[in-house]
Amino acid sequence: MSRHLFKLIVTLLFLSLFAQAQTTHPLPGSLDVWMDAESRLNDKAGFRIPPRDNSALRSDFRAENTDWFSVSSYWIPESELNVAVIEEEIPAELKSELIRQRNGGREFRLFVHPESEKFYQPLVGQYPRAADAVARATASSRTVLMSFPQNPNLLFFAKLSLDVNLGNVVRTIPMGESLQSIGLTKYILKKARDLGKTFKFIPEVLGLVPKGWPRGGQIIRPIPPEIMKGETTVIPMFSLTTLDSGTTLLEKMIKASGQEPRTFVLNSILRPFVRGWTEWAIQGALTMEAHGQNVLLEINRAGQPTGSFYQRDMGGMNLDMSSPYFPKTLLSELPFASTLEADYHQNFREKARKTSMAVYFHNRVLYNIDRDLQRIEKNYRAGQILDDLWIELRQELIRQTGLSPQKITVDLLKNDINQVLVEAVKAQLTQEGHPSCEFVF
Repeated sequence: MSRHLFKLIVTLLFLSLFAQAQTTHPLPGSLDVWMDAESRLNDKAGFRIPPRDNSALRSDFRAENTDWFSVSSYWIPESELNVAVIEEEIPAELKSELIRQRNGGREFRLFVHPESEKFYQPLVGQYPRAADAVARATASSRTVLMSFPQNPNLLFFAKLSLDVNLGNVVRTIPMGESLQSIGLTKYILKKARDLGKTFKFIPEVLGLVPKGWPRGGQIIRPIPPEIMKGETTVIPMFSLTTLDSGTTLLEKMIKASGQEPRTFVLNSILRPFVRGWTEWAIQGALTMEAHGQNVLLEINRAGQPTGSFYQRDMGGMNLDMSSPYFPKTLLSELPFASTLEADYHQNFREKARKTSMAVYFHNRVLYNIDRDLQRIEKNYRAGQILDDLWIELRQELIRQTGLSPQKITVDLLKNDINQVLVEAVKAQLTQEGHPSCEFVF
């Protein structure tokens, strides 16, 4: 068999994995591929994430269940809510289902997860009930894919408060997060104009929480149009290494590429991710919870990585307002509930930078890729790709910022990534010839 024919057969086998989704529960564009990976290739235990869903969440609301369930909704006056919204980023058809004018004021639609009916009763019992929506679980216990029975082609994601204690974590959404997530979207939409396209983001455009409630928020995420149209396909990173019929998506990608396993991961996943992460950590003043649930891998029509990633869940992102790359003129535009410092977790930024790469990406995403490479390639040395991360990150920091190689070692990166990033920002500013650290968009 020729090498070309072999690669063609492997590619067809890879694509057939997703064909099941198109026939069992069709969704528009490439959304079926994404949701199939969310439900069928969802291995949280294998990804070193506590299996919270298995302890207290009903099976109806777990990602493995692809059935749709009813979600009640209510029209709540704006006067009763803390609201943050980016109206121009809400598709018109969706906006008409979320916001309406009544009695000279606005009302917003509050969706109530079945597990939270009792939690919201003191509020919703006073206001008119809207038509029920329908929802389907995702890998995140609080985030659901939503639609309406009367308009099934209108789809969006919603992060809903879940009145369940999962793994000793209360899953209702804090007041601050409901507003901060929209503020981060505002910031990212502006900042992304000046940065590369390696990292893209799922926007969060409407956040609300009842006034006086410390928890009980709701966040709306429209689905990017390129995904709805099938122009772009994404899958969560955890789906790459979930065993399915004795193989994984990662193994199928590697075979179809014709590359050596470690070389494939370096070229198609690790280096592009490090490039995007470095750019946003320095010039974007932003880091994220880069674990397998929140990082989505973009793939092309042949099922191969494109070198781009989508980031989801603004609640897991941390903005460094002390960075010279954060424009202080934007402070007045960021919504908050208590204080900017508290709601945007400014006292957490150093830990956020460290856990983003060392814990979420290294210890979770790469740990599982490393484990799968050991299964795929008998000559692969355990831990190689984990070591590669720090080597590649060091080289990327030097390349992007002009930082002196003498100021950055692999050991320093592992032990004090914050110190390295501070030095990298200084080097970047010097390289750009900025005498001042104040910038505006």
